Amino acid sequence: MESSTAKSMIIRAGKELLTSELIVRTWGNVSCRINDEKFVITASGKDYETLTNEEVIEVDIKDLSYTGDIQPSIEIMLHRAIYQIKHDVNFIIHTHQQYASAVAAMFQKSITFDKTYEGVGSSVLLSEYAFPGSCELSENVADAIKKTSSGCVIMKNHGAVCYGKTYEEAFKIAYNLEQACKQYLDKYSDVIRNKSNIKEEIDVSTMFSDIDDWKDFSVLLNRDDIVMEYISTAQKLPAYIIDFAMMIGANVPYIDSSLALDNFCTEKSQFDHDSKMKIINILHDHADVPALLLKDVGAICIGVNSSDAKAVSILIHKNCLAYYAANIFEKPISLNLADMLLLRNTYLDKYSKLKYV
Repeated sequence: MESSTAKSMIIRAGKELLTSELIVRTWGNVSCRINDEKFVITASGKDYETLTNEEVIEVDIKDLSYTGDIQPSIEIMLHRAIYQIKHDVNFIIHTHQQYASAVAAMFQKSITFDKTYEGVGSSVLLSEYAFPGSCELSENVADAIKKTSSGCVIMKNHGAVCYGKTYEEAFKIAYNLEQACKQYLDKYSDVIRNKSNIKEEIDVSTMFSDIDDWKDFSVLLNRDDIVMEYISTAQKLPAYIIDFAMMIGANVPYIDSSLALDNFCTEKSQFDHDSKMKIINILHDHADVPALLLKDVGAICIGVNSSDAKAVSILIHKNCLAYYAANIFEKPISLNLADMLLLRNTYLDKYSKLKYV
């Protein structure tokens, strides 16, 4: 395959991933084999909506060298490992799709479905957890791939990697994996089956615009059923998946109504001035955390723009989903604190445009 053709396929794939909602923003990466010596892969942190040929990087399979100043995705070792094991694979999609990511929070070696899904099979393996972009991660995924005939592997606390002979096959597997994981979780979790599909998100930015330091922020109130169900547990929400740890932090604080929300009007979704100031002061006490869980009200999600606030809201929903998935067979276990802090600091240093508070 010509390099230009492979790059065009990557650009097309980026747009399909966004419209399909298999990913949000830049969460994931895509690659295409050119030949036995080279592949192309998405650049690190680049917007898939505006991706250009220059932002699709040609990489040498043997030594992972590349030319130019734009860095390829940190998961180049993962993609190389798959190409080296699967010589008939020509397209790889790594996603953080929500139901597969929820399954990733479960401490299982594999999960088995009630039926066979094309390209996925009747079961999928979960590779052991390792830090994103690490040699250990690529080795763990490689070990799982060698043990399965499926066209995908779920990476614990991370997401999924789907691979096929063609662009179309890889995408088909990604779609089928998401359907399979949803049906699996619906079977075993009453909360996920009854709560995960009902979503309610309210833009409350204008209510904070009268406060000078907040007039340029975007603020969403997430009242998704599964988020409200988690809030009813009256506990902070720790990170069960890596993208939550990166963009939000080690955990989202839970705030009892007696501290902040005595005068919240649920019907109008309005806060009075004193309640707003209490919320802002609490956020300042939890520096860099762009969210709060508010008893009986929902999750406040803050961003420097509407896209960031939306991403925080999506991650709150997905992390609650992961909690209930992990709760199916045993007590949920979050990421270890050291990794959560390192993931968050990496995000703030490399990707975040501005700290939230």
